[in-house]
Amino acid sequence: MVNYHKSYVVHQNGFHKITLHENSQGWRLRLHIWDSIYSPTDSHIHNHSSTFISKIFAGQLEVKNYIVEDEGEKFEKFKFILDKKSKNCLFHSLNTKDKLILSEKRFLKTNDIYKIDTDALHSVRQLNTKISISLVYQASDERDYSILYAKNDAFSDAIKPSINEFKKILEKTLERLNQGQESLKV
Repeated sequence: MVNYHKSYVVHQNGFHKITLHENSQGWRLRLHIWDSIYSPTDSHIHNHSSTFISKIFAGQLEVKNYIVEDEGEKFEKFKFILDKKSKNCLFHSLNTKDKLILSEKRFLKTNDIYKIDTDALHSVRQLNTKISISLVYQASDERDYSILYAKNDAFSDAIKPSINEFKKILEKTLERLNQGQESLKV
């Protein structure tokens, strides 16, 4: 039996992340769970080291896309590197600020599928639901870093919750997924 608790963290952007499978070519299958306990108002604006596709199984998410533009709002730029050996996240200030503007806002609901390309700057947040659940297929890394933008350098490490908290979030997830399709509509 696989011990998923070993791969479970509360991500810096406020969702529970459980890696269900990672193969030798580097692609990953993950379960992302947003709940009202950890989910922030907005995640940091960021891109990814690889492209991913996600299907929402419950709840609602808002995805905001951004572009670098001279008329935009100033954000400090950071490089985020995952040390694959230790699984620690390393943040490096690039000692520069870029101006970003919102270019698109999407509201996603149960059964929606969305794709985020490697260089797409975006943020994600949960909308008005107790719990939101998505299954994420992340392709093999195209590079060893991501870029993050923030108003300040207040980054936190991923949280490694206890086995009891892990069981609670799984119980909430299973309860939500077992509800009838009608009750999943928001």
